Amino acid sequence: MRGLVPRRELRTMTDRLFGDFWTEIDRMLSPERFASATSAKFRYPKMNIRSLDNEFVVEAAIPGLTKEDVKVDYADGLLTISGSSKNEKNEEQNGYVVRELHKSSFARSVSVDEESCDVEKIEAGVTDGVLTVKIPKKVLDKPPNKRIIKVR
Repeated sequence: MRGLVPRRELRTMTDRLFGDFWTEIDRMLSPERFASATSAKFRYPKMNIRSLDNEFVVEAAIPGLTKEDVKVDYADGLLTISGSSKNEKNEEQNGYVVRELHKSSFARSVSVDEESCDVEKIEAGVTDGVLTVKIPKKVLDKPPNKRIIKVR
């Protein structure tokens, strides 16, 4: 086995493999990548959707936003969460005026089944950077059709 790949070529292949690996790691950890990820965080907020006994709970991460920055709409079977953020900074340094404007927005929709949800009673609130939307389930008049099937 030792004679199949000369030692020098093996070292070159190993250096190339791990060199590319570390180059990729450096690229992934670069500040530019984090800056673009940070600016994109409001376009698609991370969401959790839970089904409880009497309601569905939708939670969306909206760090740094207030209830005035967020809008929750329901129309035609779609619950839409949208919002925007605007930061403006003006500074004067050594005779130069520095002006920075950062603006971002997001919108995300979730399908809601009107037959099983009471869309007239949807509630929403913001606490500690998390938007919580509660969608009550409708109370069914009769229990589901259940029967025991005999196994032959």
